[in-house]
Amino acid sequence: MIPACAQPNKRKLTPLLVQRLRPQARAYLVWDTVQRGLALRVEPSGYMAYKVVYRHHKKQLRSAT
Repeated sequence: MIPACAQPNKRKLTPLLVQRLRPQARAYLVWDTVQRGLALRVEPSGYMAYKVVYRHHKKQLRSAT
């Protein structure tokens, strides 16, 4: 059995979901089920940042805003 912390956290990122997300002891990612490569990172301080993972010319790139 796979531990709960190792399973990907995938949800549809809606404004209501983002508003209801709460900080935890460790930072975590919530991946969007609609837009591939889009995630929201929630820090223990409550800070939230979007993360985009994409490929350009077969190189994986990451961007956070």
